[in-house]
Amino acid sequence: MAVRIRLLRMGKKKRPFYRIVVADSRTKRDGKYIEKIGYYDPIPDPAEVKIDREKAIEWLKKGAQPTDTVYSLFKKEGIALEWHLIRHNVDEKVRNIEIQKWEMARKLKEEAIRKKEEKEEEKVGELETEVAVEEKASEESKGSSKDIEEAVEGGEKEVAEEKKAKGASESSESEATSEQGSKEE
Repeated sequence: MAVRIRLLRMGKKKRPFYRIVVADSRTKRDGKYIEKIGYYDPIPDPAEVKIDREKAIEWLKKGAQPTDTVYSLFKKEGIALEWHLIRHNVDEKVRNIEIQKWEMARKLKEEAIRKKEEKEEEKVGELETEVAVEEKASEESKGSSKDIEEAVEGGEKEVAEEKKAKGASESSESEATSEQGSKEE
């Protein structure tokens, strides 16, 4: 009987949740399984993975083959490294040292990623403040341009009133000159 370590889909539509199970390779994806060894929830960021190390190693020793996805999860959890060291008959002391090295490297990577995210958040915060300052400045300039427009409109009204006054005085003058010209004739 070919035994596989694979994912069993659970959860709702568009909200997958997987159990990591040991099952006969001939059964359906969501069919019967021999033993549950963990779970995988891809929805949260970062994805949540919980695997029972001892059970996984025990089934690998018995000959169970993990699927590609489960193998990648094993790599993320360090189980693949431990299985590799067991398969190559590495001493237990050396195996523990290698696993500790791997865990330290993993922590350093996580810390570097966290620092990078913090820097990006700071940059976004700086950009947001710059945008807010620019918007405030543009609003102020719009306000001053409105004042200028109002002043121009007020000045235009005054000029128009002056023209009307001049036009009225000129027309009265032209009427007066035309009346004088007609009287002379």
